[in-house]
Amino acid sequence: MAARASILALLLLLPNPLLIDRRPLAGESRLPSSDSPSSQSQAGSSAKRAGLRTIEFLPLGKSNTAAATYGSHNQKTAVTPSGIFAAFVDELGTSSARWRLMRTNDEGRTFTTVWTGRSSFGAPALESDRTNLFLAVPSESYPDGTFIRIDPEGRQPAVHATITGGGDGHYNLIYDAPRDRLLYAASVYTFLLDAGGSTLEKVQLFPFPSPGERLAEIAHYPLLARDAGLIALANTTTPYPGWTGPDGRPNNCYPSFGLLLSTDGGRSWEDPRSGRRLQLPIDAGQNGPSYHPLERAVTEIGERCMHNWLSGFLYKSGRILMGLRSYDKSGPHGASLQPIPDAIRFLSFDVVARTLDLPKKQAQLRGQELAVGSSQIFFTSGERPDDPVYVISAEVVSGGARMIVLVSHDLGDTWHDYAASEVVPDGYADSFYGLSATRRPAPDGSLYGTFTLVSPAADGPREVFFFRVRP
Repeated sequence: MAARASILALLLLLPNPLLIDRRPLAGESRLPSSDSPSSQSQAGSSAKRAGLRTIEFLPLGKSNTAAATYGSHNQKTAVTPSGIFAAFVDELGTSSARWRLMRTNDEGRTFTTVWTGRSSFGAPALESDRTNLFLAVPSESYPDGTFIRIDPEGRQPAVHATITGGGDGHYNLIYDAPRDRLLYAASVYTFLLDAGGSTLEKVQLFPFPSPGERLAEIAHYPLLARDAGLIALANTTTPYPGWTGPDGRPNNCYPSFGLLLSTDGGRSWEDPRSGRRLQLPIDAGQNGPSYHPLERAVTEIGERCMHNWLSGFLYKSGRILMGLRSYDKSGPHGASLQPIPDAIRFLSFDVVARTLDLPKKQAQLRGQELAVGSSQIFFTSGERPDDPVYVISAEVVSGGARMIVLVSHDLGDTWHDYAASEVVPDGYADSFYGLSATRRPAPDGSLYGTFTLVSPAADGPREVFFFRVRP
């Protein structure tokens, strides 16, 4: 019962309502498929006028939850030689969720369901070694996780494995190519997995919170990124057991995030500032030994909370790039829905120099005309050192909101406009909810990903979209 209660509590923290009735989605007809003539003429002509590539939206499915593609900002899309795969939750119940794995061989024009499963919350994080497809998700049977390996060509049967203790609602997965294994992160543990899902090592990063303890921070959503053989991990932190705003209502509050680095694939972790190996488990909060790149945040429960929501996370060529939205949650309940573009922050940590790149500390993610204005931020880049870095997010414009892509050829020193979608009428900053993309662009440079369309006025089934940006 306690486990189920914690799942329901997690759902209540999401910034959008999780509605389950089947009334039509308000404004549903105003976002046509990108392959329809009307969409092509609107989005295409807009992009051409601005000199931008077009972000195309293609329907993936429908869901009864705004969290259909949500989950620790992990990737719900993967590219293999045998097709593009995408996962989402199509039905969320009171104690479990049903997810679908979809496949397209025509860049999203058509999708077929290749797998369905159930979890305690969320759709699987997807990874690929360019041959096999790997899935990891909290299992329906709390507190474990589920691992699945699928050969898209069907040459060998699928492999199932249990990740013992890996079943909380905060999770991420990354393929460690140099070691040919995977790292699965939850809010307390990390798990080193072989390609068959067997747990090679289970590492406890953080202690479990003590009952009744207050004014302490605990780790929640993990983000993973890899640069050659080095792996970076960031965990958002939240007051424990919770935070109540001045209006007396509970609200989600994530004041900070800690940054850790591993040189051995996740067997041990160090402070990136000093290289000192940490004696685990450690306090995840700002009073602990992990490095918190932000200046100290205010965390007094019931008073104020500077909400620093980290979502963009990339490790490339010796730099850890971080994109986040910062704002004061001490206002009225629901204030998080108000777009605050000037609260978008971009940080860069130089792993070699072991310092935060201070000129970027207050920098925004802004191109010539486009500017990130949403807490939904996702970085992607190729493996080669000279591959460009893309940031995918959204901005509020006259009449609604649109998805945007910026590109950098100098690891974030400068950003340039790259792509934009048509405007979603009445959209707001986080309308492209649960936004994520593949960790690496496709071999031809295309960008693929998914999101769930939400709107403050919508009160029915949510539309889930696949998006693509051709080079």
